[in-house]
Amino acid sequence: MSHTLFCPKCGMRLPEGEDVRFCPNCGTLLVPQAVQAKMIIAEFHYWDYGEFSRTAMETRPEIKTEELENIAREFNVKVEAKKGTATYSPLGTIGYRLPKYRRVDIQVSGERPDAVKTCVGRIFLLYGIPDEVPAALLGGRKAGKKIIDELLREFSASQS
Repeated sequence: MSHTLFCPKCGMRLPEGEDVRFCPNCGTLLVPQAVQAKMIIAEFHYWDYGEFSRTAMETRPEIKTEELENIAREFNVKVEAKKGTATYSPLGTIGYRLPKYRRVDIQVSGERPDAVKTCVGRIFLLYGIPDEVPAALLGGRKAGKKIIDELLREFSASQS
């Protein structure tokens, strides 16, 4: 909802009587920052090795959507898991006869940092440390990356 008749960035007159969140001319967000909910997004990836493991010592349970949904409900956050299209072969093109592994992208999002952190921590306990954590530079993804990095430090300290 707009609280001003003119866009603070470009000065365009805003339509009256409408709930305008963005300036129709320049796209500037018109809702005060305090009104916006800050969503924290923690994103990480596992390689789905199926019945194979990266090493003879390591096994990872199958990543199940139902388990992730139960964890999400418990902490009142949203968890999305998608089987990615990226594949990995341990020997590159030479290993064309070896199994190729699909990446599973997991994203945990919520407004409360403690809930997101606890949910991500529970997923780490269930499936292990993620194989990849993408870079995050801005906003909610940066906050989520910070939570993941903190959890990874805690996990590595507990392993020592």
